[in-house]
Amino acid sequence: PHTWDRDSQTLAYTLQLPDQSVWQVEIRPAADGSQQLSAEIDGGTLDLSAERSAAIESRLRWMLRLDEDLTPFYNLCDLHIPLAHAAGRGAGRLLRSATLWENFGRVLMTTNTTWLLTKRMVANLVDRWGAAHLSHAEWHAFPTPQTIAGLSEDDLKSAGLGYRAGYLLHNARQIADGTLDLEVLQHSDLSDKDLRAALLKLRGVGDYAANTLVMLLGRYSFVPVDTEARAAVSKAFFNGEKVTDKQVKETLAAYAPYSALALYCLNPDG
Repeated sequence: PHTWDRDSQTLAYTLQLPDQSVWQVEIRPAADGSQQLSAEIDGGTLDLSAERSAAIESRLRWMLRLDEDLTPFYNLCDLHIPLAHAAGRGAGRLLRSATLWENFGRVLMTTNTTWLLTKRMVANLVDRWGAAHLSHAEWHAFPTPQTIAGLSEDDLKSAGLGYRAGYLLHNARQIADGTLDLEVLQHSDLSDKDLRAALLKLRGVGDYAANTLVMLLGRYSFVPVDTEARAAVSKAFFNGEKVTDKQVKETLAAYAPYSALALYCLNPDG
């Protein structure tokens, strides 16, 4: 439920708070030219309660990784030419969704498919079942686990999810009935290995999805290897020659414990 306007450098995102209210937030560089960000909620037309304002700020800080100290990563990048640009660009704050549930749903939609179909599946979920803004019906948040739990597998398959429908539904129902607390993993003190193991217990999550979710949680030890990863490592380190998954992992091991983050910072224009 977001759009990116490259010309104005504005990210628009629709989120739903625990009190079920839905808000549209526009994030852009501050007008004074500083390195600050400006966040405008619902066009700046409403006065928010302190509680809602704090809840929205907390979610935005999480989404943009504003509290993540990347200094050790930048120090490491300075020693390696392929990533020498990272510190100067402030690279590495990978955008993530407001909740781990939404990140999980999105990652599930990337498995065994094309990016075009991934975007279509997510758009269908948001448009059909995401809660709408009170005043602007075109603004929809990502559907909650409780909403998905009330659907059938056939409902979800009608949105083009295919086999992913059953996985999304199973995990949503576990969250809805209290069997699974997914959000507690956002700030877990588990080791990277144990956190990955916990994610692998989710139905539908294999190695690639688990590695991606661990990365989205701010742990970068495990590299989510796919076609794009192989292409990036091939271009940066092997003069475009074909590389194996093992070569990708071994090459990026030089950046441990930031191996996955290094992968996504290889392209200086990305």
